[in-house]
Amino acid sequence: MRSLDEYPGYPIFRCVMAALYCELGREVECASAFEALAADGFAALPRDEEWLYGMTLLAPVCASLRDAPRAELLHDLLAPYGDRNALSVPDVAAGSVARSLGLLAATAGREEEASAHYEDALAMNERMGALPWLARTRHDYGRMLLSHDADRGQALLRGAVDLYRTLGMTTWALRAGQAGE
Repeated sequence: MRSLDEYPGYPIFRCVMAALYCELGREVECASAFEALAADGFAALPRDEEWLYGMTLLAPVCASLRDAPRAELLHDLLAPYGDRNALSVPDVAAGSVARSLGLLAATAGREEEASAHYEDALAMNERMGALPWLARTRHDYGRMLLSHDADRGQALLRGAVDLYRTLGMTTWALRAGQAGE
């Protein structure tokens, strides 16, 4: 929070806060932060070197809020970058942008398109050796598939749990395990 006050010229911190509120389950704060960023079609976020990374932070926030109209908008904004890796130089990488596109397409109710994005993200994250993001993609994709392809969904979730455990990401392993129950 202090960074928001000290560095108002860095809108990426507002994206980080929305994502943190989402991860912590603080829905009211998450929704408020997301609304402020989404105003005027996400115009508050300048198209600079951190834009792509910031938008990928907002994709899971949008999905957790089940905001289908904004998912459509975010998807349209991110679609040209689906074959890229999102990062914030010099320290943070967020894996394939296709994962974000999968989350957004699923939120918008376009599961076939979401599956194609998730498949692209799985391939790219594996090719790059982006193992935490490979696990996250398996987790997201597996959750989506549970309702209509339970076997594949369960297999992806088991793969996510195994990879999370290998990486020492125990909280995420627990979440993925619970999603498959």
